[in-house]
Amino acid sequence: MKLTDLIVLLPCHSLEDFPTYHTGEEAEGLLAAWTALWHPSLLAAALKTPAWRRADEPPAPESGMLLVVPTVVYHELEGDYAERAAAAGAVLIQGIHRRQEIIERALAAILPLPEGGGMLTTVSRELTSDFFAVGLAYLLTELLTRRMRYMSNLDETAFQDAVLAAATAATTGDENHARDRLRRACELLYEARAHFYPVDTYLVDLTLVASTTLGASLRHELANTEPINLLAAGEVIDEMAEREPASLAAVRERMEAKTLTIVGGECHEAELPLLPLEAILAELEAGHRAYEKHLGKKTEVFGRRRAGLTPALPQVLRGLDYKGALHFTLDDGRFPQADRSKALWEGTSATAIDALGRAPLDASQAASVLALVEKLGESMDYDFVSMLSFAHWPALTSEYYDDLRRVCRYAPVLGKFVTLNEFFTSTDSAGAFSKFNLDEYRSPYLKQAVAGGTADPLSTHVRRRQAEQLNTAAATLTILASLLAGAGVRNAECGVRSEEATRHSTPNSELRTPNSTQQSLAAALCPSKVTGANGVLLLNPLSFTRRALVDVSSLAAPPDVAGPVIAVDADTAQTAVVEVPGSGFAWVGPGTAVAKKNAKPRKPIAREHMLVNELCEVTIHTETGGIRSIRDLTARGNRLSQQIAMRLGSPAPMPAGLWRDPDEGIRYSEMVADSIEISSNSTVAGEITSRGRLLHPEGRELAAFAQTTRLVAERAGVEIEIELVPHEQPTADAWSSYYACRFAWPDDLEEIRRSVHGASFATELKRLEAPDYVEMVGGKTRTAILTGGLPYHLRVGPRMLDSLLVVRGETARRFRLGIALENPQPWQAATEFISPSPIVAGLSPAPSGTPSGWLFHLDARHVTATHWGVSVEDGRVIGFQVRLLESGGHGGSVTLRTFRDVASAQRVTLAGERAEELPVEGDRIRIEISAHEWLQLEARWKQ
Repeated sequence: MKLTDLIVLLPCHSLEDFPTYHTGEEAEGLLAAWTALWHPSLLAAALKTPAWRRADEPPAPESGMLLVVPTVVYHELEGDYAERAAAAGAVLIQGIHRRQEIIERALAAILPLPEGGGMLTTVSRELTSDFFAVGLAYLLTELLTRRMRYMSNLDETAFQDAVLAAATAATTGDENHARDRLRRACELLYEARAHFYPVDTYLVDLTLVASTTLGASLRHELANTEPINLLAAGEVIDEMAEREPASLAAVRERMEAKTLTIVGGECHEAELPLLPLEAILAELEAGHRAYEKHLGKKTEVFGRRRAGLTPALPQVLRGLDYKGALHFTLDDGRFPQADRSKALWEGTSATAIDALGRAPLDASQAASVLALVEKLGESMDYDFVSMLSFAHWPALTSEYYDDLRRVCRYAPVLGKFVTLNEFFTSTDSAGAFSKFNLDEYRSPYLKQAVAGGTADPLSTHVRRRQAEQLNTAAATLTILASLLAGAGVRNAECGVRSEEATRHSTPNSELRTPNSTQQSLAAALCPSKVTGANGVLLLNPLSFTRRALVDVSSLAAPPDVAGPVIAVDADTAQTAVVEVPGSGFAWVGPGTAVAKKNAKPRKPIAREHMLVNELCEVTIHTETGGIRSIRDLTARGNRLSQQIAMRLGSPAPMPAGLWRDPDEGIRYSEMVADSIEISSNSTVAGEITSRGRLLHPEGRELAAFAQTTRLVAERAGVEIEIELVPHEQPTADAWSSYYACRFAWPDDLEEIRRSVHGASFATELKRLEAPDYVEMVGGKTRTAILTGGLPYHLRVGPRMLDSLLVVRGETARRFRLGIALENPQPWQAATEFISPSPIVAGLSPAPSGTPSGWLFHLDARHVTATHWGVSVEDGRVIGFQVRLLESGGHGGSVTLRTFRDVASAQRVTLAGERAEELPVEGDRIRIEISAHEWLQLEARWKQ
């Protein structure tokens, strides 16, 4: 058959209204129909480049015509058009969305078959694919020209001559000349595009790597010559080194050639929004060790596939010298999208980092290539750096995406592929900041954990939080002991706690037995140790003052209420409330009979169904056993009520078209107390324990419970311990079926705030992630629920909160929560609530001749030390490091005092680079800190 015309019928009247919105087979069919006609054998046979016609007005069929009808429009042809085409000697191919099938049909119709059967092929597959790429680039360039409101500037004659010369050379075996002519054709397309957008356009290939894609598929992907970016966590690189050394070698080779960037950060993609800043830093440092071990360098671009973006990341990443970040994930969950491709992502502090602000296109879908025109046009219109990114698994890409990569080998017609290292270093930073509302970040962790059958989806976070605090406390005490011993013990320089620095502190009654770490610090504080239980030394690893309920039964006589001792049990003299300065100590020794005789009498804390101290009053509900009311004695009215309940699933849906508040119709179990008794009582602490059942509205028992409510003297806070024995398991819908501790407050106008990495932020969300606290702030009051590591909470209506205790798969049965009143630093209260209270017994005399003191002191209550370190030089302790967090949301000046004079101090980045010298005077270091900032400093002792 003599071929005269190559025609594709399109569903548009002009290229201005070419449909780029199709998806699935319709998008694939459009691109297949267009690019198939650019096969070199077809071009050489027709000596024409393909043309297009309107599908609703198809040309009259003639002999020699090859007509391809995409699947999206073939049903629009007149019923007899196929018969007319056959009668006229034309070839009509329709209803096929695969390019290879269209080509086989076309070649079979116009080319003779060789002897013995089979298809006549004279051009290599690689070169043939290059022709498809040029055809795709021609279509997209013409569409982009019109999308950018320009007329085509392409030299059609020169372009057609180059393409046809390439086709002729290809079919006669001259591949070098064919590629040369294809390069010229691509240069003409690039010149046409540069006419209306004469600056660089960047394309980013993001290849996802997992443990299942480390072998042949990854090596196939690495064989491509275009710059590539691998999204791989540190543990994936570890596994690659162990199982697929050939893949690791290929990665290293591409990295050395600067054609590959590793994108990652953590060793394991943890639930970052639920972690404190120190834990986030530890995860990133673990990732760095994995990258450096196997690849020779750490990653400089942060990204993760699993949901887990958090506004705390920009300052952490900048501190670790990251060049940029991906402000998107490729999992469930939600995140805000920036209004530009390259954004300056500002976090909770004033720190920002360059980031890719828009989610990538799916490179495995033909629709992504079809949509490239609109996406790239938007970027050219609104971005100061025009770019598009594509994501895919190794060797799982659409053939049309492969065409896009091929054409870039000839010329940057639609852009050039770059590594993210090159992109972030060679392009300017965004001119405006992109700061997002915290509520726009929503994680899918609970739903995923329950759906995936994960064990203990709630208590896992509690145990991790407790372990983190225990490890932090032990490490801090070790550091303090090293600093004292290494610097020479100068106890006289230990400061004495100021009253202002300890106001509003909240105690923790959970005490720990002595260990070697505590004994080391005690020995440094008290080198003249005397055998005998003549005193109790309390050590506080936290940087703020706390109050502890201490067992003083080992003392020869009850302690006096003086100095750090705030209250002593008047009846048994077994316990005392002791105030311990931040980063310091308090020593409690035996008292005198005279002091005891003059002591102010105290009443027992527990009184029938009430717990009362100097600051608040707690009333237990006689029918439910929960908390009926908590009153601040300085103000009138109930602050908070509490019960245990099981939520019995979502209500039945309303008929179509009708709306109902989702909180309406929800059913809960009924809390019924069988007994309420005073389980412990003294003048310094009291407990009331309620035991009972949770009943279904129909009367059957759903669970048994025991709740202990505790109040300690001189504390504006309540502790709740719950033991729950469920008889019925919740359903798999974790946010609609669960056992919870329910809280209610009287004022629906109060602002709800939640903890985010140590800071407090207002929230409008119903589903809250708050592993530290949830706070209700009114005009003159503030009440914080200390969640003790429990991460998930649900607001029900304007005045209720459910703190989830048990969902499907949860095995924990004991829970601990707290309530803090009028504490302006709720994060400190929450940290103290889950931190151990270490003590050391058997020490005499008191350290430094004073009952309490500090080793380090911060004069701002809203600034907290999260980490301490020792600076060593030639095996000698020369100073210290500390990381400080501003948690109050307001910056300013803060002074850090030390137990000895300081010679110099400077701010350093998290990576250890010096950033700024700090003013020093004697034992004082002056620091300027901004709202929610997390900074690190180093100081050198004065010799």
